[in-house]
Amino acid sequence: SPKVCPLLMKLAQHEAAAPRQRLSLSASKKRALEAAFDAESTPGLEERKRIAAAVDITPRQVQVWFQNRRQRTRGGTSRQPSPRTSKPA
Repeated sequence: SPKVCPLLMKLAQHEAAAPRQRLSLSASKKRALEAAFDAESTPGLEERKRIAAAVDITPRQVQVWFQNRRQRTRGGTSRQPSPRTSKPA
């Protein structure tokens, strides 16, 4: 049988044992993020760092929030039925 790297095993156990907690933002933090989004929908690294410091979250969390917000703007929240689950005509 193939040998498994102990580091990978430890990483797999950690990920399985500790699911990530969902980020919960206060209304004031959401307003700050929305205002920043209205000003620039694709902030660069320095702008993400500035926003993150102002809102007290990580630049990565800011990046993901902006990605999700852009997706919502593009209509990503309306789901089309998948071909497998749609009823035959």
